[in-house]
Amino acid sequence: MALYAWARVRLGHHSCNVAGLLLGLFSEELRVTANRLGVNAESLYIAAAIAALLHDAGKASPGYQERVATRPVFTCHELVAGKLVLDTSIRILEGRIEDKYAQLLAGLAGLAALRHHHGMRSIDFCRREAKKGRVHGLSREDFALLASEFEETCPPSRPIIMILNSLDNDYDPLGSLIALSKHVENLTRIVGFREEGLAFYASQLTGFLSLADYLAASILDGRRKDNEHPRGYAATALKELSWRLMTGIEGKVQLTDLLKGIAMDGIKFMKRLLSRL
Repeated sequence: MALYAWARVRLGHHSCNVAGLLLGLFSEELRVTANRLGVNAESLYIAAAIAALLHDAGKASPGYQERVATRPVFTCHELVAGKLVLDTSIRILEGRIEDKYAQLLAGLAGLAALRHHHGMRSIDFCRREAKKGRVHGLSREDFALLASEFEETCPPSRPIIMILNSLDNDYDPLGSLIALSKHVENLTRIVGFREEGLAFYASQLTGFLSLADYLAASILDGRRKDNEHPRGYAATALKELSWRLMTGIEGKVQLTDLLKGIAMDGIKFMKRLLSRL
């Protein structure tokens, strides 16, 4: 069964593009951040890739998928995604780096997935919606479908696919939010960082993920007919990244082709990273 991030947009394709853009656009910034955190850059790259690949995992719920073709509504799907990113990151990073840093990177990645729609809605809003039963969770069966989706559309995500297939418990929205919140609260004690420092690094990774998600959705997914002339946030973001200036100088380079190339380079980089796991 195919899963969709939007009408006619496969969930796996979108997620793979987001991961590719995140790593393709921001690998240098992530390297600098890793140095400041005192961890090796590869570990942060892996955590960032997991956040990107699973940021929309909550959309796999049948409650969302049954309406995707007619009226896509994915209210607060990020509640479940945050906890799934946290758990997946811990399982992959534990034993590869010191435990406290595995907990730190997993927490930052989980927060990024949880907050990647921070410009659209608040966590308090999502908490209220979840209490009203308007937010869907994920079951073991949903994780298996999600694994199949990635198997078909994003082969480099093999280590994540294996973890999805091994999950045998359900994720409910409120429980997922509470668990991630408790993990983050404990990070100040585990790692010794002040809350302001954690907030800074979480906001940075959230920003990278949000921008990669928006560019993938507005330009690479083909949701709009005129992808070469983005509007709103996408146009502002591209201007800040200077890609519009680059296309103007080179003349023949199309914006969509440019971002596709960056995403493909990022996906190849992710494949090398994850193949070592």
